[in-house]
Amino acid sequence: MESKCTQRPVDPKTTPKHDSWWPKHTAWSGSGLDFGVWTPGNEHWYARRKMNLTDDLEKAVQAKDWKNRLKFERKHAIKFLAGIRSVAASFIEKRHL
Repeated sequence: MESKCTQRPVDPKTTPKHDSWWPKHTAWSGSGLDFGVWTPGNEHWYARRKMNLTDDLEKAVQAKDWKNRLKFERKHAIKFLAGIRSVAASFIEKRHL
């Protein structure tokens, strides 16, 4: 899910600010939208963000701010992914023994 990025000109004494219209994989991974598959909720978020960007209702986001913007139901997503991984590991283990 890599995306276009911009780098804002800043004072040379400070760290450059990296903005993007879409989150990088590192921000998406483990977020409240990361259920391991693309869900209807992900599609809704994507379509709304795309429309808002097109209508200039939203702007690019600093890389450091994406994690906070993608929190949503993070606890549920993490628990869900852990359950899927556990079942998958058990299935694979049973098939290979």
